[in-house]
Amino acid sequence: EGGYKLYWSPRLGVSHPVTSTSKIFFNYGHFFQPPVNDQLYAVKGQTSSNSALIPNLSANWPKTISYEVGIEKSFSRDYLLRFMGYYKDVSDQLSQQNIISYNNISDVGTTANNSYADIRGIELRLEKRVGRWWYGWMNFEYSVRSTGHTGLRYIYEDPQLAKQERETTN
Repeated sequence: EGGYKLYWSPRLGVSHPVTSTSKIFFNYGHFFQPPVNDQLYAVKGQTSSNSALIPNLSANWPKTISYEVGIEKSFSRDYLLRFMGYYKDVSDQLSQQNIISYNNISDVGTTANNSYADIRGIELRLEKRVGRWWYGWMNFEYSVRSTGHTGLRYIYEDPQLAKQERETTN
């Protein structure tokens, strides 16, 4: 379990000219990001001799579904102005989960796909694309991010503590 993983990652980009110097565009895609190596392979002892951090090989890769819509306008062949709005739905993010033994003797930490984020924003970019002496860009971005957890942060072997965790978790 947790060995080979295969993901389908479709992407679509569409643009349409509005004038000879401007276009509207739409981009959509599914993106997967592999976890860092420590989350996949490292087994670490903690400060207490009765605790350890172990990898979760069956965890899914975090997934982002991204949408962008915007307009680009070219000025005097050297400058490009881009205004864009975007939304990103991030799911299956990895966060720590601890498994607590029956008598609190040992604590095993691992990672689980129990975090998410929603990111919304707008972006304005002015770019000087060519130039003999200077070129570059200025960027303004405003974004709002909502994050949260699903599932349980602690898994208790003690049935009474497990019941309490299920009942009091938000």
